[in-house]
Amino acid sequence: MKYSFIIPIYNIENYIEECVHSVLKQTFDDFEVILVNDGSTDRSLEKCKRLQSEDKRVRVVNKTNGGLSSARNAGLEVSQGEYIIYVDGDDWISPDMLELAESFQSSYGIVDILCFDLLKAYPDRNILQDYKMREGVYKGVDFFLNSNFLVVAASKVFRRGFLQEQGLKFLVGRLHEDMSYTVPLCIKAGRIGYVRSPVYFYRQNRAGSIMSKIRQKNVNDFTHALCFDCNYLSKELSENAELRQWFLNGFYNSCFTAEISYSMLKEAFIKNNVFELCHRLSGIEFELFWRKVRIRHYYYWLRKRIGNIKKFLFH
Repeated sequence: MKYSFIIPIYNIENYIEECVHSVLKQTFDDFEVILVNDGSTDRSLEKCKRLQSEDKRVRVVNKTNGGLSSARNAGLEVSQGEYIIYVDGDDWISPDMLELAESFQSSYGIVDILCFDLLKAYPDRNILQDYKMREGVYKGVDFFLNSNFLVVAASKVFRRGFLQEQGLKFLVGRLHEDMSYTVPLCIKAGRIGYVRSPVYFYRQNRAGSIMSKIRQKNVNDFTHALCFDCNYLSKELSENAELRQWFLNGFYNSCFTAEISYSMLKEAFIKNNVFELCHRLSGIEFELFWRKVRIRHYYYWLRKRIGNIKKFLFH
């Protein structure tokens, strides 16, 4: 078996068939499709079983609800392919994804991870998300630092042997699980390939999405993911100043700073011992650290409010 598609399913009965059919239409046909039903309460399991009865390449794993990470890990455990591809059950892919992967490795050789561009699919338009690099093969850390790296697990092909070498699983019970998976894997990769082609359609603004509203757990888990990466990559960070700076900026420029209160951000930082970690990375002192966090937070917070006022006045 060459490729294993792992597709977590949870209460998405209206999207399953579109997703799975897009995989089954691949022009390269040596693959399996593992549908992991994560305790759905709608008709998702029924639809998964129907798809399994219609195509022998489809297998259904039925488990109690444990979240996206738990479902992906369960799919990985039973998969048989040389390469692993994660697809969310409400997204879809183009029919030539595997053919492009085969062609790339035929030309460039085997890679640990193969990255594709993706399209953010809104109801009225698609927006390209690309790496802003030339197609080719790179050392993982160089690709991470010099590309517009897409943190999502989707739109990537992972070599099973590489995953086994790293022993990394998705963190169960956490949001932002992709941050603590794709970032360390990319940096650890000896050879990472990039195909300049958008083959993955990443559905946006779906009702019921876990990221539809930012809560304290989002902030806590995002911060935890950054800390996890720093600890997992301690050797790489000790050897690479540019990489250390990337993670320091990750804390200071948290993606939630314009959406949340400073008290929420501070709570997450204290909970995850962020100061101790940043002090270890850069030697920064306690008072200066919190001053930088506060200033950066209010900068983004104020910039967003001014932007909203401008939209109100001039539209």
